[in-house]
Amino acid sequence: VLLLVTLVWLAGRHESGLRSPSRPLMALQFRRSAAAPDRCLIVMMPGFLDGPDSFREHGFPRDVVASGARCDSVAIDLHYRYYGALGGTAGGEDGEADLRSPDLCSPQLATIKFKVAFGEWAEASINCEEVGFEVAALIYAGVLGPFAQVGYKFRSGTTTVFAGAKAGITPIGISADGKAGIYLSFDSQGTLTDTGLRGGVAADTGSGAVLTVVDKSWDYSLADSLL
Repeated sequence: VLLLVTLVWLAGRHESGLRSPSRPLMALQFRRSAAAPDRCLIVMMPGFLDGPDSFREHGFPRDVVASGARCDSVAIDLHYRYYGALGGTAGGEDGEADLRSPDLCSPQLATIKFKVAFGEWAEASINCEEVGFEVAALIYAGVLGPFAQVGYKFRSGTTTVFAGAKAGITPIGISADGKAGIYLSFDSQGTLTDTGLRGGVAADTGSGAVLTVVDKSWDYSLADSLL
């Protein structure tokens, strides 16, 4: 069922969301300096499931500068995802012309998740956005206890560890829980980029191929104070 929904969604996007060739390609521009543009330009084209922002996240522009090359660089979304959803956010940081690439994982598709339980205490899950693993022990009246989870986001390469207390209930046909604790986020290089307090609520239709009903979280970052 999940595979069928994915194929129908992709087919609809490629039939109804084609862009006019006159539209500018989405791109990120990286200037070596604020002076006049360099005469050398390095063009970066992303691979499958990556976007122009992937080059920045993995430090490619920084490596160009560190190499001593007198070159500007630009990352362009020049492959099939260019024909996906229209969008992009103007205005970037550090002199970048920030037009983000479209994401294959739409909010609608992200609500479809596949979950596998390992006994009563462990669970793995995956959707088009991320893969996760959780261990929890609801030892107080069967509804409250400690938990720890780790999640990896495919697009950004970010890994987040979240641990604390969890309250869960399972009414007929629905699995719901609330969580509160501490989170730590690491980039694709393993560098700690964020930490703080997190709370959240979630509900879905159980196990196997499930539909997410609610999945909200609220973060209070302590990165400015601790990192």
